[in-house]
Amino acid sequence: MNLHQFPGSFGLPNASPFCMRVETFCRIAGIDYEVVDQPDPRSAPKKKLPVIDDGGKIVPDSGFIVDYLSKKHGVDLDEKLTPEQKALAHALTRMLCEHYYWVIVYYRFKHEPTWGVVREGFKNMMPAVIGGLVLKMVRKQTIKQCEQAGVGRHSEPEVAKIAEADIDSLAACLGDKQFFFGAEPTSFDATAFAFLANTLWGPGDPPIRGAAAKHQNLVAYTKRMRDKYFADMEAGKTS
Repeated sequence: MNLHQFPGSFGLPNASPFCMRVETFCRIAGIDYEVVDQPDPRSAPKKKLPVIDDGGKIVPDSGFIVDYLSKKHGVDLDEKLTPEQKALAHALTRMLCEHYYWVIVYYRFKHEPTWGVVREGFKNMMPAVIGGLVLKMVRKQTIKQCEQAGVGRHSEPEVAKIAEADIDSLAACLGDKQFFFGAEPTSFDATAFAFLANTLWGPGDPPIRGAAAKHQNLVAYTKRMRDKYFADMEAGKTS
């Protein structure tokens, strides 16, 4: 199975939490895969990454990929969860993927100090001659999408408040547990780790990093997941 995703960057396996979600799920579930670096998502079925090619079976979207791989390999990381826990995992996944994601986007593309770091990192993936123009276009389009999603319409203090509420909710749900729903990882842990790693170890020093770092349980959890499933993760070596 080939996992098509953005190249690793900023010391992370992937700066896209959605790509990192799928790779983390595969590692938790013990599913073999080969990474195919694909800097440009425009040729992907939905013009987004990740996408898997499983012997000719093309599946886009991280959520659909996780569902497909679970069924194909007979892996159910959530089999021990109660219906109530499954509902909570679903709600938390939606919070991260449909809401908090745009907070990350806001800081990476609209927050000037962080954008400066992001721009330099992305330059390495772009053609030398037209890379600057491409990045300028990508930034403009991404900010527009962020505004359409709603988060991009707010001021920086308002976005920081929104982010803190999401992060505080995660910390409260994790509590003192090893993983979010007990002593064993579930499919939600793949999602949570991807977003928390991108928050704590992503580019620049946006306010969301401080908001997450103040929760020692989230910091310890993220390091625990890294050590268990991404021992070679560059960012973790300095965290």
